[in-house]
Amino acid sequence: MMLRYLVPACIALAAAALFFAGRTTGATAARPCALDMPLRPADCARLVDARGRDTETSARPATGSAILLYAAEPFQSQVAEFAIGPKGLSPAGAIPLGTGAAPTALAVDRAQHLYVAVSSFSATGPQEVRVFARGASHPARTYRAGLTGPVGVALSPGNTLYVANLATPGAPQCTASQGNGNVVEYAAGSLKPTAVVTGIPGCPRGVALDANSNLYVSYSLLLPGSEDSDVLEYSPGSTTGTPLHLHVPSGANLYSLAFDARGNLVVANSTEDDSLNQILIYPPGSRTPSRTIQYGGYWGPEWFALWNDRIFAPAYIAEPLSMAAGEFAYPSGRQLAAQNPPGLYYYGFAVGSP
Repeated sequence: MMLRYLVPACIALAAAALFFAGRTTGATAARPCALDMPLRPADCARLVDARGRDTETSARPATGSAILLYAAEPFQSQVAEFAIGPKGLSPAGAIPLGTGAAPTALAVDRAQHLYVAVSSFSATGPQEVRVFARGASHPARTYRAGLTGPVGVALSPGNTLYVANLATPGAPQCTASQGNGNVVEYAAGSLKPTAVVTGIPGCPRGVALDANSNLYVSYSLLLPGSEDSDVLEYSPGSTTGTPLHLHVPSGANLYSLAFDARGNLVVANSTEDDSLNQILIYPPGSRTPSRTIQYGGYWGPEWFALWNDRIFAPAYIAEPLSMAAGEFAYPSGRQLAAQNPPGLYYYGFAVGSP
C-alpha cells in the first residue's frame, strides 16, 4: 500500500489527536491514529508505535548562519532541522518536545523565533503554541489560553499571532454538527487571546496573511455525500469572512496557504477523490488558478512552506511508511533536493534565515 500524505480518516479516538481533520474511509484503527490517513488498522498501529524512535539526532550542532528548514514530526514528538545548502538538505539536529507532544504547524518571525503548534495523542496532553529562539531547545514562551486543537499558525509583521484551532477536539470528522473551528488572535506581547474569529465551517486547515494584513483561512466541511472546502477572507479587525469561491480542478480539499512576493495566493489541494496532490497559484483577485503544480501521489504538499523561490514539502513517499523532506523550485515545481534517507512522517514546514 502506498502511504499518501493526505488527511482523510484513520479515525482519531483520543480528543486532542483530532488536529488532522478530514474524511473517513470506514477503517477503524486498533489504536489512536492522529493523522487521519487512509491506513489499514495494522499500519496505523505501526505508525503510532514508531513515535518513540528518533530519526534525527537530538544533539543541536552549531548551525551558525545556516538557513534552516524546520519540519514537524508529530509521531517523533520533535521538530527536525535541516540546513539548506547548494547540495540539498543536511540534517542539523532536532528540537525535542517531550512525550505526547505532537507538533503540527510551524512559523518563523522576523527575529527568527520558531512558533510550533503542539497538539497531543491524549486527552490530557498539550494544546499550545511554543516559541523557541533560534538554537534553543526550551521554549521562551508558550501560548495556551483559548487553544483546544491548534492546526495552523501565521504571524503578522508586527508579531500578532493567529492560530487556526479546532474548537471541538475529539470529533473525528469535519461536520457542522460537531462544531466549527475558529482562529485565535494574540496581539504582540499578549499570551491571552485578544480576538477570536468564529463562524468557520467544519474544520480549519490553514491560515495566512497577505501584504495588507487580510486574514485567510482554508477549511473543510463534510456534507451528506459531498464536501465543501474553500478559503475565507477576513479584513483587518473583522470576524465575518467572505468566501473566495475558488475554482479548483478535480474538486476542492484545501490545506495550507501562503502568499508569494507578487501577491499570488498559493494553496495546497488534495483533489476531492484523493487521487492527486496539487499546489494551485491564484493571481490577486482571481478565482481561477494561473498555474497548477502536481506530481500525483508521489509528493505531499498539503502542509508546504513557501520561501523566496522555493517550496518545501515531502518530496516522495516510500515504503514502508516513510517520507522525505524535499525542496522544489517555485513556481515551476521542479524537484531540486530530497532528504536521504527519508524520515517517518512530516507535517508542517517553516524556514528560518538569519
